Amino acid sequence: MPSLNWRKKQSVDAMLMTGDSYDCGKKMGYMQAFVKYGLRNLKEGAKFRKGIEKLLSE
Repeated sequence: MPSLNWRKKQSVDAMLMTGDSYDCGKKMGYMQAFVKYGLRNLKEGAKFRKGIEKLLSE
């Protein structure tokens, strides 16, 4: 069995986060993140929502 001493020499960086997480390296994750951001945008969110609703009704 290999020695487990390597753990003593390696550091790990981590961050605790809350909220939603999307894998933007994949198309679906990127699209979900983009839509969520667009809907929550204070300046353009209402217009974005109307545009999405129009697309969905076609």
